Amino acid sequence: MAALELMDPQMDCCEIPADSAAVPPPAAAAAAVGKSSKGPDLDIRVPTVPPRIPPTCLDPQGVNSYPSLPWNTLTMTQARIIGAESMSRLESMLGGSSVSESTFTSLYAHDGVLRDMAKQLGWQPQHDKPNGLNGVTTAKGDIGIDKLGYLGTPQQHAVFACTVALVKVSEVVRMVVQHADIYEEEDFSVGAHGFEFSPWIEESEVIGLLESTLKILQANTDNGDAATQRSTDEDVDMLILIIGSQLDLFRACTSLTIDPDDNYRPFVQLAFDSFVNRPLLGNAPVRAVNFLPPSDAIMPLKVVFEGLAWAVCDLILYGSTFGRIKRMLCRVSISSVNILARSFILLNLYFDDLLVGQYSLSSFIAQHMNQTGGVPRNLLEGAYGRTILSRLAKPLYDTLKVLVLNRNRQRAYIDVVMVKEWSMLQKESAAVDFYYNQELGTNTKPIPYVTNYALSTSLGLLEHFMRLGVELHLFHGHHDLAIAYWYWDFLLSTCLNTATVMRKTKAEERLEVAKKEEALEAAAAAEKKSSKKKGPKQGKKGVSKIPVSSAATATATTAEDAEDNLEYMLLGVRRNICRGLVRFIAALSQAGLVTPPQYEFTSHEQRFRKRFELFTRINQPPALTYADFLKGSDCSGVSPSDLLASVSECFKASKTMLDKILVQIENAIDIKFLPVTKQEATNLVKIYLNIPASRIRPRVRSWDYLRFVSCFQKQAAKRAARKIT
Repeated sequence: MAALELMDPQMDCCEIPADSAAVPPPAAAAAAVGKSSKGPDLDIRVPTVPPRIPPTCLDPQGVNSYPSLPWNTLTMTQARIIGAESMSRLESMLGGSSVSESTFTSLYAHDGVLRDMAKQLGWQPQHDKPNGLNGVTTAKGDIGIDKLGYLGTPQQHAVFACTVALVKVSEVVRMVVQHADIYEEEDFSVGAHGFEFSPWIEESEVIGLLESTLKILQANTDNGDAATQRSTDEDVDMLILIIGSQLDLFRACTSLTIDPDDNYRPFVQLAFDSFVNRPLLGNAPVRAVNFLPPSDAIMPLKVVFEGLAWAVCDLILYGSTFGRIKRMLCRVSISSVNILARSFILLNLYFDDLLVGQYSLSSFIAQHMNQTGGVPRNLLEGAYGRTILSRLAKPLYDTLKVLVLNRNRQRAYIDVVMVKEWSMLQKESAAVDFYYNQELGTNTKPIPYVTNYALSTSLGLLEHFMRLGVELHLFHGHHDLAIAYWYWDFLLSTCLNTATVMRKTKAEERLEVAKKEEALEAAAAAEKKSSKKKGPKQGKKGVSKIPVSSAATATATTAEDAEDNLEYMLLGVRRNICRGLVRFIAALSQAGLVTPPQYEFTSHEQRFRKRFELFTRINQPPALTYADFLKGSDCSGVSPSDLLASVSECFKASKTMLDKILVQIENAIDIKFLPVTKQEATNLVKIYLNIPASRIRPRVRSWDYLRFVSCFQKQAAKRAARKIT
């Protein structure tokens, strides 16, 4: 703070512009409006006033001269407005605003006001006296309601219930996010600024309170004219939707319509004040927190709760294998899932020493190794296998956890935590394969079962690291994008080669298992035939059932095999698109339409080395250098027409594979376990349709064509980067 700003009211007292004040300030504060310590000649600022003092009761007239909160004359329409605005505050809190900027801008949410409302409604917590106030009996925090009546009015009960739900839901959300501990400052603000979320109200009491309030609203009737009755019924229905169930938010979206008439905004300013907690936020400039209109706030809340359904519940209900859990978390990673859902995922991902609280992590890893790479069961069940399964548990759990983090932080987690671990695991996997093959003592070429699995997982991490860099726009300009797509092409090609080897090993392993089972079945059938006694002659021949052999079952294609095949095809699609973009940029460079930038204080080689420094810390695949890029992207010996034809072939091959993927998506695979959705596959097809290089006609002169599309190059590369990921 500058010396001239010391003792300045706007800095030291956190004053706000006078036109931003929700209600007129008391007389003492109003008299100070516009005055400044700098003197009248130097005062060119907007007039300011102190923010409103947080209320401690419903009627603070005798305390701080501010107007009382609407209560005794509260109408059903006003109660509906308060409930709808409370939903808007909840949406703002879930969107990242602190509770002092969202939840507790509701003046009813402050602890003293809640206690005053509870007192006037005859409601008290379970741990207090057994009898309610004013002689009305209460139990377990329930409102004093019986067949004869209840204290207060239905609209007062509705406002109390909405406010208690707002405070306690905010408390639970904050607790979940804190325990998961994966939030970033752009995701969520956990600062409570001294608010305690009404600890005198317990969770079980909130449930009883909401249920009792719903009964009061459902039993409410007014004796008035038809128009008044119809308006009241609409208000009651809306309050029931807000209080009743979060699953009915979609219905509320269609019927929650509050017309902002002349009386709407002044009433909201009486019940809500965005600056009431201004002194708690320090001397920083006033941050504008966006509160959506209630009718617009319902849709983001609906998206949040739908995310809880498909991201959290589906994972627990249908995550039956390690591979499927990973695919479902990949879907969470690329979707805009709220921090609340991601926190719930992490808290339920591993507890009670079980994955998603149901499955042994070691058995899941063993099944995944057998499913993806055909690792023999006798290896996994032996001493070396049990050792490596125990060693893989934490690193493989991290491959799931990283997908729940903020997408901007996943690169840092891979860099700092994961790569070093997998570099050591590659060496340990090689040792396990060596000793296993030594124990077998066969003359055949040893197969690196566990080594291939560790290499495949390491490549997946590096490819994900590169994909995030492109997606987050860390590469700028055609030269940087050419480097990124070239390195990405290398990683995808290595992934494809490794996956091909593992798929071949898996097929051979399954065939070997099928042969052994056939031999055992044949021996059992022969023994049964030899020991069977000759029975009496039958008059009619019965129709015998042909049993399904274990060998046929062992070689049958499963649903997870189809998912793996789709993922394998998707690797080829991405590889071809990356390769096509690299050659397209090379064609533009060859024509002289784009040139690499020049740097005064660094070089392309130094930038390459720092950008891909992570890849030098892992054994396999070997790290590439800038010299490798210059050599691999040098197309000086290729004619322009051949280069453009190569670009066209890459995109045509991608489109052919995408057509096959779309057919498989339509026919066979459960949508919950898809590595790519139909919409994403369609977007990849649009890359082919939007890049003219994929539809070159032989009669078009190459250089004229390149001049025509040079303006397209930057936009095409960025669009492709977004759609590939």
